[in-house]
Amino acid sequence: VIDEGVVRRGKETLNKVWNNHSSVLVGDYLLSRCFEMMVEDGNIEVLKLLSSTSSKIAQGEVLQLQHKGEVDMLEETYLKIISAKTAELFAAATKVGAILSDSNKKEKDALEFYGRNLGLTFQIADDTLDYNAELKLFGKKIGQDFFEGKITLPIILLYQKLEIDEKNNLINIFSKDTRDKDDLDKIIALINKHKIINECYQKAQHYINLASNSLSVFKESKEKEILKNINFEVHRSEAVGLLGPNGAGKTTSFHIITGLINPNKGKIIMDGVDITNYPIHIRSRLGLGYLPQEPSVFRGLTVEENLMAILEY
Repeated sequence: VIDEGVVRRGKETLNKVWNNHSSVLVGDYLLSRCFEMMVEDGNIEVLKLLSSTSSKIAQGEVLQLQHKGEVDMLEETYLKIISAKTAELFAAATKVGAILSDSNKKEKDALEFYGRNLGLTFQIADDTLDYNAELKLFGKKIGQDFFEGKITLPIILLYQKLEIDEKNNLINIFSKDTRDKDDLDKIIALINKHKIINECYQKAQHYINLASNSLSVFKESKEKEILKNINFEVHRSEAVGLLGPNGAGKTTSFHIITGLINPNKGKIIMDGVDITNYPIHIRSRLGLGYLPQEPSVFRGLTVEENLMAILEY
């Protein structure tokens, strides 16, 4: 409703299917039910946490509104905004579990820290998707934040790299009441020129690493391993090879990633988007491919020579 978005996670939003009035009323009802459930549980610490979280989320939205169109926004200000409007919710969600399981303070703080950094990772990736021209096949319509005049990390990093004249042009574009597709194309061209997308994902990776490291206070378990391994990162334009004995699952892993077979559990994520259900031809168009190293094809070559042959091809 606030950002007038019509698509979320590949599906039409409620305000698109119905209208803003109905969406707000249903949202109010769900919020009321949430607080009813919290009161029924009777845990005062949970009540305090979620009440405080609701307040901080609203503050984050207001802070973002205050800086709308501010192209020279500090990266620190951006982080304050997404920390309040997104990371606080993630932090509360992970801390609630610790509270309800009667964990000690160190474990509560660790899970809260984990959730906060996971939330920062999510929001940075989500904001970056808005300027990734390669993702038109994904559910999120690119350019939504741009057309609304929201200043997010890609624009902040781009502004820092531009010359004076280019900075002024960027300011002029965001100063307009409305922006069109030609404006978006110009911005995306600059973002690609300065490799902003990759820089944003590197920053997102930093926060997911912080989240993973915070779990050191917990003993080893399957659940801890899942949270620690929540990310498997490969940058675009990189060639990846898996080494291991026969039967280790190397070929199966690549078949799952490229869509030849479906995983029994888990998800395949590309640029922050779930592509688990994407057919192989769509994944191929997005740049995911697999060329097996067969002795009959590259007989007598070393691993390095095999890789070079693949890249040269």
